[in-house]
Amino acid sequence: MLPELTANEKVMAMFHKEAKALEDLSHPALVQYRVLAKEPTLGLYYIVTGFIDGKNLADVLGSLGPTTPEVMALARRLADGL
Repeated sequence: MLPELTANEKVMAMFHKEAKALEDLSHPALVQYRVLAKEPTLGLYYIVTGFIDGKNLADVLGSLGPTTPEVMALARRLADGL
C-alpha cells in the first residue's frame, strides 16, 4: 500500500476488511491469502499470498483459439472461483 494512503483511516479500514475477507476464501481457482503484514522499517502494509507457478491469465488466453473447448473450460473454472 502506498505510504500516503496509510494515513487515511477509511483506506486502512478497507484494506483490513479486504484481508479479513480473503481469510475465508479457499478455492483451487483463487490464490491463497496468507497474512496482512507491515514492513517494519518502511512502515508499508502489504498482503502476502501463496505463489502460483505457471502462466498468467493473459498468456493462457493468448494461446487459446476463440472457439476452443479450452476457453469454455477456463470460463467455467474462473466462474466457479467467483
